[in-house]
Amino acid sequence: MSYSNHHPSQSPSYHAQGPSFSPHYPDGYQNSLPSTPGASPSYKSPPPNHSHSHSQNQLGPVDFKDILRAQLLSSPSSLSSSTSNSGAFSSYGSSYNSQPRPTGQLLSDLHQRILRNKDSLEKIRSLQKQVFILPQKQAIDHLDNHQKTLASDIESDLAGLDHQLHQTIFGPPDLHRAHALLGEFKTQQIQVNLFSQELQQFSSSGGNSNSSRLRGSFALVVVEDPFPLVITKGKPLEDDPVVVQLLSGSISDIQSLGKVRANLVVENQGKSGAQKVLENEVQNMDPLRRVVKWHLKFSNGTRKNAVSLKFSTQIAVTGLNPSAPPTTISLDTPSTLPFVVITNECQWEESEGLLLKKVVFGDRQDVEWAHLANTVQRHFLRATRQDSIRPTRSLSTLDFDYILHKIFGGHPMISQKSFDNFWNWFGKVVQKLRYQRHICGLWQSGLIHGFLTRDQIYQTLIGQPVGTFLIRFSERNPGCFAVAYKVEDVDPKNQIRHYLVRPDDTAGSKKTLPDFLSEQPAFIYLLQVTFNNGQTTFHKFLKDSVLESYYSKKSSLPPSLGYDDNIFFKSSSVE
Repeated sequence: MSYSNHHPSQSPSYHAQGPSFSPHYPDGYQNSLPSTPGASPSYKSPPPNHSHSHSQNQLGPVDFKDILRAQLLSSPSSLSSSTSNSGAFSSYGSSYNSQPRPTGQLLSDLHQRILRNKDSLEKIRSLQKQVFILPQKQAIDHLDNHQKTLASDIESDLAGLDHQLHQTIFGPPDLHRAHALLGEFKTQQIQVNLFSQELQQFSSSGGNSNSSRLRGSFALVVVEDPFPLVITKGKPLEDDPVVVQLLSGSISDIQSLGKVRANLVVENQGKSGAQKVLENEVQNMDPLRRVVKWHLKFSNGTRKNAVSLKFSTQIAVTGLNPSAPPTTISLDTPSTLPFVVITNECQWEESEGLLLKKVVFGDRQDVEWAHLANTVQRHFLRATRQDSIRPTRSLSTLDFDYILHKIFGGHPMISQKSFDNFWNWFGKVVQKLRYQRHICGLWQSGLIHGFLTRDQIYQTLIGQPVGTFLIRFSERNPGCFAVAYKVEDVDPKNQIRHYLVRPDDTAGSKKTLPDFLSEQPAFIYLLQVTFNNGQTTFHKFLKDSVLESYYSKKSSLPPSLGYDDNIFFKSSSVE
């Protein structure tokens, strides 16, 4: 910790050092992941196919087979270079558990992996189309092996990244990037499964592309999910749309696209009842990009219950056989992450705590501290309306160290009961930051320090002039502010005092926290905190120079003739 140049030369210093935990895979994961189960699809020689004679006459049957064979026999090396045994976590083996890579390097590797996967998927799409036109057993076997390898590697990368998020506390930019990568991997996982289903379907038809059973594979997927989120009734999600996309295998002969409908799902109750909650529940899909984007708006609250959305549509497809009649396929997305619609700000704290607990724990009784910290950081930035990539002031390493040791006793595993105790305190802090006038601005500018132990406060203020003060959140009084300040006293132990700001010290918008501070003669110099690359720096200012812009504007009537400027009072003697 350092001070700006006008501070005393002997500055107190302290640093927080978080506990080091031995990372391990959470329940349900293994150090190595098995390949996608299932044997290669069986192949039967197809009957003569006359429907493609025109194409064969154009290219020549021998030339077409040679071209296709060359592509398929050369593609294993190009596909294998990006799939076989090259998952971002696979090369580490058991050493990954003891020496995880820095998050920046890991995420860069995973991003490159995503790009290679996209290239592999496009090659699979192109080659699979050709295989369906001119089937060959060797080609089918190659495609099947590529798809299984790619599916296995994506599954491994998903599990590895999720594991890392449970073991390492990410900074905001890396945290945002990691969740974006998780979403892309999941979409790619669905895409490769569609190709695999299609290939299996083709094999079961005896390799006959004219079979009425060969309709292609489709999936309706939520590719951008802004939830979990507490939403205020009547306010559309302008900056956080839900994006739904139609994915398909290599056969995508769609004759018509139906409208996409959003359905509200209440936990354990299926679709919602008679009360209309969602206003704009039906949208048209972009026929070229096969994407629909929702700026959701809710007309009623969900009574502090967590709900989710499912999207559904119908499409008409013909498959490879143009003479086959169109078939209507109904598609549904899995449920989105949960959200709550509130009708007033008093419901926010309880609703946000409900969502946070559901997302953090799921069906588990205990979770890793890093997993909780990463999830709390994402919710905190959303609650304080900050950019998730470049926030003005996120929760710092010191903040997390304070929470871990003061609230959770330094335990690496967090129980649901201890989380409830944490939210009873922290939820009121975030409620203040979100809704109370000026508080979020004071926090983001560093004029509210936030979280400090009394020992750290003493070290920070003892070398400062009399009248220096800082603002923090009270440990024992959730949602209340405490002011630590230095007074003159012969005993150094009594020089640092603490004042708890009472509810009657402020009066909403009429008298705010800055107004209260301005009235106190004992508070002269305010310490502002900044964080830069893990270094904490305090800057000392006369309080009016940094708080004046927050003071309430007091209006007064101009002097009027015939009226006293002040109330006249004369005491009378009482006998």
